[in-house]
Amino acid sequence: MIKESPSDNNDLVIFGSFGFGNIGDEAVSYAMQDLLEDINYQAQTHILSRFNTPTMPDVIGLGSDYAPELSGLKGAPGLLVGGGIIEPRNMCCALRYADYIKRNQPLGSSIFMGSFEFGVKYGWSVKRRFNQLFERLDHIYTRDYLSEMYLRENFPQVNTSTVADVVLAMRPTTDRPLQNELQNDEYIAVSLCGAWKVDRQWYRWIIKELMCLSESLGKLLVFVPMSCHASDDDRVEHQKIVDGMIQAGVSRQPLLLNQSLPPKIFAALLRDAALVISMRLHGCVIAYAQQTPFVGLSYHPKLNGFSQTVGWRNFVLPAKQPAKQSSGQYGYKFSDLGFENNDLFNTAYNAMEHGSFNLLPLLRGRLGAALGHILEGWISRKN
Repeated sequence: MIKESPSDNNDLVIFGSFGFGNIGDEAVSYAMQDLLEDINYQAQTHILSRFNTPTMPDVIGLGSDYAPELSGLKGAPGLLVGGGIIEPRNMCCALRYADYIKRNQPLGSSIFMGSFEFGVKYGWSVKRRFNQLFERLDHIYTRDYLSEMYLRENFPQVNTSTVADVVLAMRPTTDRPLQNELQNDEYIAVSLCGAWKVDRQWYRWIIKELMCLSESLGKLLVFVPMSCHASDDDRVEHQKIVDGMIQAGVSRQPLLLNQSLPPKIFAALLRDAALVISMRLHGCVIAYAQQTPFVGLSYHPKLNGFSQTVGWRNFVLPAKQPAKQSSGQYGYKFSDLGFENNDLFNTAYNAMEHGSFNLLPLLRGRLGAALGHILEGWISRKN
């Protein structure tokens, strides 16, 4: 492992889908800080977004408004981390970073725990651009086995391997969040998104399943948004579902959180939960990192990729995923997945009874080793 910084100039660029308040994306930068600390590497990190104008402080965008900051990063090595890394569209992290390195000439660049969008087609022209970038990268590590499989299938010449999702390395705050609201009650944390907001069957199914689960376990439902951005606001979906529960005569009204929590506080909230139900990938990742049983509702294949990597596939619904993403949809349509009555109820009980976190220490160790390997190569190159 790295013992100390190699020089006074130790800038490091963390490049990803940052700057719009999605807890899953923002958790990546916190996890990277914790992981660098774990391997005893002190660096001045700069959080760089694939977007031109991120709306969060301390995040640098690629737009002209950030020209002075971007100029100051010239030569600093970069790590592409998180979601949206390799996708067949120009705004994906990898292609945006390819444009960035033409101007900034970093000492080195690697994909570290990156995603690969699977179940979609990659055309010849976009493959050509990816191949040009891959030739300039030192390492390509994927965050899940499905990403690795589809990356190899589309780019067989690429040398890649899977470690784990870097957010597994993020440490929660030591405080217990929402003490006044929860009053030491045991609870089920729920994080849903609006992927299926046009499907009435979805609402009928999830309302019935959550009410049954809450009443059977005798635990409060706490709805926790992971994204509060205007174009992707979990609070809207949560309100619809809670309204539906009230109309259905829920015996104990759920708690609705209407603010976005900082990632480490969100992690502490999941740490203290009895169970987590999440459509959001990083709701599942953080629950696993906190050794809290969870059920993932797989609106997108990335949830299956993560669950397979950590040995949790039996506790993500549906049991069998389609080979391709649904036409006109990011991920899957609810109607294409074949959810049945009591699926969530039964899977939650199985997760709480049989779920194992045995791989967690191994995966965290792999994360540190992989990051150390990348950084040691750059140290040697600099010296």
